[in-house]
Amino acid sequence: MESLLIGLILFGALPVGLATFLLALLRRAEQGPSSGPEAWKVAAARLGLEKVRWRAGYHGPRVRYRGEIDGFIVQVQDSGGDPADTKPWAGHGTTAMRILVEAPGGWPHNVQLHRRTTDKNDDGWPTGDPEFDARIRVNGSETHALALLDQRTRRAALALVGEYGGALDSGTLYCDVGPADADMVTLVARFRRIVDLAAHLAAAEDPPTRLRGNSHEDPLASVRLRNLTVLVEHLAAHPLTQLACRAALDDRDHEVRLRAATALGPGGHTALMALALGDATPETVAAEAAAQALRRLPEAAAREFFDRLIAQSPAPVLVAAMGALAERRLADAAPAAIPLLHAPTHQVRIAAVGTLGVIATTAAIEALHTAAASHPFDLELHRVVNAAIATIQSRAQGAAPGQLSLAVSGTGQVSLAGSNVAEGQLTIASPDTGGATTDTSPDSGPRE
Repeated sequence: MESLLIGLILFGALPVGLATFLLALLRRAEQGPSSGPEAWKVAAARLGLEKVRWRAGYHGPRVRYRGEIDGFIVQVQDSGGDPADTKPWAGHGTTAMRILVEAPGGWPHNVQLHRRTTDKNDDGWPTGDPEFDARIRVNGSETHALALLDQRTRRAALALVGEYGGALDSGTLYCDVGPADADMVTLVARFRRIVDLAAHLAAAEDPPTRLRGNSHEDPLASVRLRNLTVLVEHLAAHPLTQLACRAALDDRDHEVRLRAATALGPGGHTALMALALGDATPETVAAEAAAQALRRLPEAAAREFFDRLIAQSPAPVLVAAMGALAERRLADAAPAAIPLLHAPTHQVRIAAVGTLGVIATTAAIEALHTAAASHPFDLELHRVVNAAIATIQSRAQGAAPGQLSLAVSGTGQVSLAGSNVAEGQLTIASPDTGGATTDTSPDSGPRE
């Protein structure tokens, strides 16, 4: 019939306006009712759902249609109200019908999805997808949630939960349909979308397999990082975790490579050093990579790596590196850190002083004094230099130039030693002297 009308238009036998009107009527007749209860009835029939009848006088939400689609239990429920009302979405101030889907035997997880609200306590597990996390809250098992929410599932969930007011909660996946969407074509499409989402959420594939796939295949680096992190934190001993980390060493994102290298132990050392020294590596990632490498490398390799960092790394990386040296107490690195007392960057100088205070011997005290004298108005530098010297002296054995200590040889001696050991010696007499106090310093004089 439609072909006939188009032919009549082409040959001029039928006015265009009239033909267009007839075509619209024809297509509407082919599609069925445009909206309203009849549209629900036709859509339900096409999908194999049966109408549910209720006794007269029942008040409350009513299941209007029930059936099975692709193995899932599907129901259509109204909001309640007056059973005599012919509009299925009328009653109690709401204008929506609800499509509900349940998995036979329940879902294989306890994940919940809800539309995010403005409540400050409306937290949940982040997926790493900014758009998804801004609109949908994820609760339940973190491992299952990240495994389930690959890119395709997130897009489907955004449409049903984020736009249509749906949710996955208490074992039921549902979404609401208002009057504007209650035409037969839209209804059938909505049924298909919610059932497709249910199929993704009920997939039988185990979480480690899906997490590994997400960590490698998701187009968003932040999602790949989240999936890899969940594998490392919750399934560290699983064989797929090691495979995922090794594969992630070739990821195009620096943070993903850093997470993988950190998790691989000795197998990630080379990747950590490459990240720390890479020209294209963001400074924050390079700093963390440098610190992780210095904490893990054997001592000789760590000292050599620190020398390479000094030669080519920016200030934030050097600061992080010296923090790792101090944490590890790698004394062999102290000579390499001393020149950094005169680095052009204030933060590097401060970090060098703090590190030397932890790892250096008294041989570094003179260099610390020189560094402070070079910056007479840097009060912070003077403060940390004094603290570093005090820390170094607290570890020293015996007296050294500029140090006040209890003498090892000699009863009760306290020495403020100079380059000459005898110079500046303060002796607190033993009982043999009858309690007298002797000061042998050159400028000794009466003491009160």
